[in-house]
Amino acid sequence: MVPEVAVNASLNDPSFLSIPGDFRILPNQGYRANGIIVFNIDKQTFLAFDLTCPYLSPNECNLAMDVEDGTGVMSCAICEQSDITFTQFKTKVTINQKTYHLRQYKVSVQGNSLLVTNF
Repeated sequence: MVPEVAVNASLNDPSFLSIPGDFRILPNQGYRANGIIVFNIDKQTFLAFDLTCPYLSPNECNLAMDVEDGTGVMSCAICEQSDITFTQFKTKVTINQKTYHLRQYKVSVQGNSLLVTNF
C-alpha cells in the first residue's frame, strides 16, 4: 500500500480559471514532491493528478513525469523508454495484468484560486 501524503496547495491564477483545456503545474507538491498537474476541463471542472509515475517504484524512477507542452500529455519517458502516456481522461494503465492509476487530488474553487487537497 502506498503511504498517503497530505496535500494542501493553492493555485492563484485568475486567468487559468477561464481557459478550458489549459493546465498548470504546481512544482514541489504531492507525493514525493514531484509536482501536481491541474487541468481546466470546462471553467467549472478542474482535475488534478500527481506527477509521480504510477507504475515505477522510487528505485526505478524518482523524477516527475514528463509533461508535453501545449497538450498536458504525461509520460514516464524520463525514466523508461516507453510509449505509455496519460491524459486528464486516460488516468490508468494495465501492465502485465496489473492496473496502475494516476494519484488524483480534489480541486475546489475558492474565489479566484483553486485549492488542491487529498480527497
